Order: sequence, then structure tokens, then C-alpha cells
Amino acid sequence: MTVNTEHSSVQKLYKAARSTFGGGRKPSEAEVAHLSSVLAAVRLEELGVAPDTETNSQQSRQRIQYQQVYEDEDVTIGIFSLPARAQLPLHNHPGMTVLSRVLYGDMHVLSYDWESTPGSSNLVTGPRRAFQVHDRILKAAHSPAALFPHSGGNVHEFTAVTPCAVLDVLAPPYDSHDPEKDCAYFRRIPDSASSTARPSAILQPCRQPADFFVASQHYRGIPVVPEG
Repeated sequence: MTVNTEHSSVQKLYKAARSTFGGGRKPSEAEVAHLSSVLAAVRLEELGVAPDTETNSQQSRQRIQYQQVYEDEDVTIGIFSLPARAQLPLHNHPGMTVLSRVLYGDMHVLSYDWESTPGSSNLVTGPRRAFQVHDRILKAAHSPAALFPHSGGNVHEFTAVTPCAVLDVLAPPYDSHDPEKDCAYFRRIPDSASSTARPSAILQPCRQPADFFVASQHYRGIPVVPEG
């Protein structure tokens, strides 16, 4: 398939993401909703993603792969591909807004928000109570999911029910050189205050699981052409 890069759905996603988050701005609900609609319209073939081929490949390699579509100081766009039963362990998105669209397959999402909003720091240094936000299956037919700095399930875990892939837009990007902007991992501790009406858990910061590995792959889709 031949597509003019300037008019590709991938380029439109880049433009919408830059318009929404460029310069570190805080977008309105309407702007996030518009970006979500653009994300939903991205064509798999323009991303270089073919579900049948990807599924067979994932079943044989049994590891998580990541393709970075685009990144600058304000936004990251990337694709995670997971074989069945693979997991992105419980982790946070400090100060971030994240939109996620399942491209194919089924993915289980378990997410939490903190009981109380942190102070000026995003760094979590000890166990804290968090309330469950989602415990659900996301499918390719569903609208993109969104999480925010203090709502929507900012701490979450993805588990591949079937081979699947998810296209993410994150803003601002992670920064491994800044502890307050780096990815933190957590383990769940049972919470005696948890109830059926409002499930909760104590989340304890922990090291990245030793068996968790993501293989970086070259992006195979239509390239983004930076503007401005």
C-alpha cells in the first residue's frame, strides 16, 4: 500500500498529539477526546501491523516487543506487542496522560488510583493505599482508554489474554534520569479495608521484576515527519 506520508493516519496522530501536548501544555477534556478519536482512526497497515502475521510471530518468540513510532520532549508514541500470557507488570505514569488503543487481540487491564493525591512530588517511596479503577478486558473494537496524572487508573498492569498489541500515546515521556519522571513498579499487598463495593490494595514500590524484559524493535510503519 502506497500512502502519502503527509496525509497518513500516523502523521495525523503525530499532529494531534503535538497539538494536544506540545510545549508541555495541559490539555482540556475536549482536546483529549479529539486525540482519542484520531488514535482510534489510525490504520494498522500504516503502522506495519498485520494481526495474523504478528500473532504467529508472537507465539513463536514468547517475548514482549516495543516499536517507538515517535518521541520528543513532550510526547511518546509507541507500540507494545505481547504474546499470550505476557504481562506488563504493575507500574505507574508519574504526572502523565496516557491514551492506549488495543490494535488486535484481547488484553486484561487492572488499574488503580492512589487514595490521596500526592503532594508536589510524584515519587512514591513507601506502601500506599490505592483504589481499583478497572478490572476489565480491552479489545480492538473498544475505544481507546485514557488515564490521567491522578485519575483513570494511573497505576496499571496489562496481561495479554491472547496475542495482542497496543498503541500508546504518553505525555510527557518517561525520564530515567529524573526519579520523579521514571517508571516505578509495585507489588500488591492485601488491604484489610478493601470491600466489594470499593476494592483496594496496598501498593508497595519494588524493583522491576527480574523476568520482565521488553525487546526494542525497529518501527516498521509509515514514518512520522516532524513539523515546526
